Formats: sequence, C-alpha cells, structure tokens
Amino acid sequence: MSKALPDDMTNMQRPRHPPSSVQPLIDAIKMDDLKALQQLLSLGSPDQHRDAQGCSALFHAVYWRKWTMVEALLSHGANIDLQDVSGWTPLFWAAFNGHADIVSRLLKLGADPDIRSHEGDFALFWAVFKGHIDVVQVIVSGGSKCDALDDSGLNALELAALVGRDDIVQAIKDAQNAADRKLH
Repeated sequence: MSKALPDDMTNMQRPRHPPSSVQPLIDAIKMDDLKALQQLLSLGSPDQHRDAQGCSALFHAVYWRKWTMVEALLSHGANIDLQDVSGWTPLFWAAFNGHADIVSRLLKLGADPDIRSHEGDFALFWAVFKGHIDVVQVIVSGGSKCDALDDSGLNALELAALVGRDDIVQAIKDAQNAADRKLH
C-alpha cells in the first residue's frame, strides 16, 4: 500500500526545469564573490556546467563584464572559445551586440576570431551585418581572416558590399592595410 502525500504537497507545482548546474557559478559571478567562485571551480572544470543554451559560466561573466571572474575562470581551464548550442562563442555574442570594448578584451585574452558557428558564419560577419563598424575594426585589427568564406561563399568585404555598408567595406580595407604595414 502506498502512502498518500500530505494535502499541502499534492497542490505543489514542480519547477518547469531543474536548476542548472551552472547556476551556482553564475550566482558567484553576479555577486562578485571570487572566493565562492574559486571554491566552486575547485570541484571541477568550469566548462562542464552549462545553461539550456549551452552557455558556460564564462559566457555569463563576459556578459556582465566581470573581468576578475573571467580571468579566474580562464585560469581554472575555461575555454574562451567554447561554443554554445548554436556554435557561438562569447566573442560572437559581443560582436553581435556591438560591444567593441568586450571584443577587444576577448581578443587580448586569446579568443579566436575565426571560429565558425554551426551555420558557417564568423563573429566578424555578424558585426558587418549589424553595422557595428567599431567592432569590425577591432576584429580585423585583431587578426581575423577577412578573406575567409562563410557557407554561402561570401567573405566579409563581399557581405559588407551586399548589405550596402560602404563605410564597413572601407573600414575593412583600412584595417587590412594597417595590419599589412605592421608586418613590413
């Protein structure tokens, strides 16, 4: 014979989703609690814990611009180029949203500007498409391969021309010329 649940428990609603294993890390990041973050990181790799979109704690630390936390995560083995369920990295998100300062910082920390998403595009392409000229300049001067083709066969210059962004076409050319001058 099974026991009946107490009346007050029969009306309880179950949460829609179980708590994410990344949530304690996110909470420590939000609260700027470096000690708590380091204790949590001592329990395992920061990349093994992700939210429903596949974002690790590093994505969240970058989003909130918590650079001390970003550096702590990286020093504990977080992958700066870890991809979410769409194949986007923190650099993609920063480029898409027009955050040139974050893009610059991620590149200085070692982010790869030439990673492809699952749809075959690059962070640079999103900056071009969204018209974020300052982000385009940072990514190109950060070493992105502007001649790389997306899955539709376009490079960043061609995409800029296609979407009518002559200013970005010129910015890419200028950044490439500046990079070439540094090499010689």
